[in-house]
Amino acid sequence: MYKNKKFDLSMKIILSFLAVFSGIITFVVHFPGKTILLSIIYGLFYFIAAVCFWFQNKANWIRIIMEISLVITFILSLMQSMTDMPLGIPTDGPAWILTRAIIMALPSILGLIYFNLDSFSNGQKVLLVFLRLFVTFIFAYLAFITLVILIISGAYIYGMPGWMQNIMVVAFYIIAIYYVIYIICNWLKFYQGIITWIMTIVALVAFIPVGFLGGFMISDFWWLGIIAIIVLFTAYWNNRVKS
Repeated sequence: MYKNKKFDLSMKIILSFLAVFSGIITFVVHFPGKTILLSIIYGLFYFIAAVCFWFQNKANWIRIIMEISLVITFILSLMQSMTDMPLGIPTDGPAWILTRAIIMALPSILGLIYFNLDSFSNGQKVLLVFLRLFVTFIFAYLAFITLVILIISGAYIYGMPGWMQNIMVVAFYIIAIYYVIYIICNWLKFYQGIITWIMTIVALVAFIPVGFLGGFMISDFWWLGIIAIIVLFTAYWNNRVKS
C-alpha cells in the first residue's frame, strides 16, 4: 500500500468504485444461461472487497477477507470470459463484452497489486507478488479445466461401476475446490515452510488423473512441465522471502 495519503485515498476510491460497479453489473445483467446463485456470490464478493479496501489495515482478518474476495472475483471473472458463467452468454456485442471483462477484472488485479505495494521496496518481494499473480491465473484455469473434463468425460465415467462413478465425480470436485483454496493460501501470511511444499506437491499431483482422463498427450506435457517448474519455484521463493 502506498504511503502518500492523497494517492492512497484516490486509489481506494477508484478501487471501491470499480468493485461496486462490477458488483452492480452481476445483479443487473440477465443474459441467457445466467447462474443466479453464483452471480449473487460473485456480486457479494465485489461489495465485500469494496468495504474491506477501507479497513484492511485495521485488522489482519479484514485483509485476509479482502484478499479472498479479490481472488474469488478474479476466478469468476476468468470463468465468465472463458465459459460465459456465471452471468450467461452475452448478447450485447464484442465491444461491450471486452469492456465489461476488463472492468470486472480490474478490481482484483489492481487490488492485489496495490495492497502489496509495500513489497515493492524489496526486489525479492516484487518477484513474489508477480509469481503469485501467475499462480492465481494458472490454478484458476486448472480449476475450470478440471470441471470441464469432468463434464466431457461423462460417458466414460458412466461406464464405470456405480461406486466408482461417485468417487470420480466427488474427486474432481474436490480437486477443483482445492485449487481455489491453493490460490487463496498463496496470498496469506501463514502460507510458508512445510505447508507450502505439501500444498504445492498435492496441487501438482492432483492434475495427473485429470490430465489422463482429459486425454492429454505426451506432447502436451512440455508446457505442463514448465508450469510445474514455475509453481515449484514460486513455493521456494515464497519460503525464501518469508523466512
